[in-house]
Amino acid sequence: MLEEFENIFYSYKDLVWSIINSKHIPDADADDVFMESWHSIRKSLRNYRGEARLQSWIGTIVYRRCADYWSSRTNQQTFIPLDDDECPDRPLFVEPVTPRDILISEEVIGLVHEVLEDLDEDQRFVIEKRLEGFLYREIAEMMNEDRAEPVDTNWVGKKIYEAKMRIIDILKSRNIFGPGDLLE
Repeated sequence: MLEEFENIFYSYKDLVWSIINSKHIPDADADDVFMESWHSIRKSLRNYRGEARLQSWIGTIVYRRCADYWSSRTNQQTFIPLDDDECPDRPLFVEPVTPRDILISEEVIGLVHEVLEDLDEDQRFVIEKRLEGFLYREIAEMMNEDRAEPVDTNWVGKKIYEAKMRIIDILKSRNIFGPGDLLE
């Protein structure tokens, strides 16, 4: 049974990650959802009757774990505008504990602006819209308003990935991260 499970794990781990990423599980929680998914798959494997393709069966379990994750969240993620003009009175911290917190928040905002300036126009647009909470589909619709050739959600995902890789390169070049600090 263990060898069978290992074969299934190595055959379908990329599928599981793909589903988790498509459901926008935050990086900090994605590993937990991944492990919970595999725990559920292993526990349910003895009940698999072969009526559906194994890939579909695994996908259903992972979708359920993702749904469980989102339904259990009590704190809704809030997005902080990148431009002061959008919301000038909104502080980065709800209650700054120390002057150091304020200084750090100002440094972080400055760094974010610098890094965004180093991205190409499309990468900057999709990252800014994603940070504002827009879905890939919504970003694609916005992009299509100003383009001769339409884009789709895959294009948006590709641009977000390219932007993330570019941001990592920029932060590495500025010695913001040391080796092993990055979640790649």
